[in-house]
Amino acid sequence: MSDKSSKPRFSRQALRGLALLVGAGLFLVAAAIAPFLWHLSLSSRLVESQECLALLEAKARANPRQGAILTPQAAETIFIKGATSGLAAAELQRLMVDTAEKHGMVVERTRPLPADNREGVAALRMEVNASGSIEALRGYLHGIETGVPLIFVNQVHISAGPAVADGDVSDNLSVRLEVEGYAWWGKTS
Repeated sequence: MSDKSSKPRFSRQALRGLALLVGAGLFLVAAAIAPFLWHLSLSSRLVESQECLALLEAKARANPRQGAILTPQAAETIFIKGATSGLAAAELQRLMVDTAEKHGMVVERTRPLPADNREGVAALRMEVNASGSIEALRGYLHGIETGVPLIFVNQVHISAGPAVADGDVSDNLSVRLEVEGYAWWGKTS
């Protein structure tokens, strides 16, 4: 008996051709699966973006004076201006202080909280400690929630102000707010 009958041998060209066919087959399978994997990776971000958009639309519709804010021409007014997240956080701080002064509140301290940056949109958060009367607080909160750009008040902690010299309770309240606004760098100019 001869060696040839026990084991078939492929030539070098046949092995190269087989390797080429296997490689091409794997490439085609990967190319067919890639769009589905890409869609899966985007689906969670899409849900987050839709929730954010729904929240912004609800906020804009809640104020009848801002009905035109959803037009593309006016969309820029929704976002806090700033070329970087640091500049946008400084602008958020300025807006919080200006709104407080306008309504008779005194801002004692502001502290930026960690921001979320995703593909040109930053969710800016800030803690604001302020004091003032109940009427000033009402005006301040109303000014924040209905003003432009859109700023959301996520948490409010209110406590009685410090006691005055004669032992009475002060009319002032101490307030700690956690606010959130958005900056967008994906604008086309």
